[in-house]
Amino acid sequence: MAISLIEKRLQYETTVVDLQDKPEAFKSLYASACGDPTMSAKVPILQTDDDATLIESMVIVEYLDDLSGAGDYSSEEKARARMWATLVPNWLSWFSILRTEAGSEEEEEAVAKVRDGLRAMDVFLAAGGSGPFVLGDSFSSAEAATAPFISRLMLVLPGLRPELAPSRWLEEDGLTHCAAWVDAV
Repeated sequence: MAISLIEKRLQYETTVVDLQDKPEAFKSLYASACGDPTMSAKVPILQTDDDATLIESMVIVEYLDDLSGAGDYSSEEKARARMWATLVPNWLSWFSILRTEAGSEEEEEAVAKVRDGLRAMDVFLAAGGSGPFVLGDSFSSAEAATAPFISRLMLVLPGLRPELAPSRWLEEDGLTHCAAWVDAV
C-alpha cells in the first residue's frame, strides 16, 4: 500500500551510477546537497518534486516513510526505528570475516563478534513487543534501512564461505526473535 501511495505522489527516474567512475553531474549534485565539494559522492540521491536533493539512505527512507503516510508513528517508535538503523550496521559488520583466513583464529574471533551482534539484535527485538518487525506487525523504516545488511549476511557470506551459515547460528544460539525478523524481512 505504501508503495502505491508513493508512486502516486512521485514521478521518479532511476539512474544507474558506475560507482568506480561516477559522472561529474552526479558528483556535482551530491556536493550541492551536502555543501562540501571535497566529500566523495555516494548513492543514493533523491531529488524531490519541490527540487530538494536528499542524500544518505536513512534521510531518504524517512522522507519516503513520511510521504507515504506509513510513517505515522509516535516519537518513541521513530526513535526506536532510528536506533535500530544505527546499531544494526555495527552488529552485522561481517566484512572482517572475509579479511581473515578461513579456519583461522582470527576468523573465529570475527565470527564471534557477528554472533554477538545477532544476539544483541535478538534482545532488542524481544524488548519491542509483539510482531516480527522492530515496530511490531508492520514493516517500517527500520527494516527498509537494515534489510540490505541482513540480506548480505544471510546470502553473501555463505556464498563466499560455505562453511559459515548465519541461519545455523540463529538456530544454535536460540535467537528466535532475530530469526522471525529475518524471515519477515
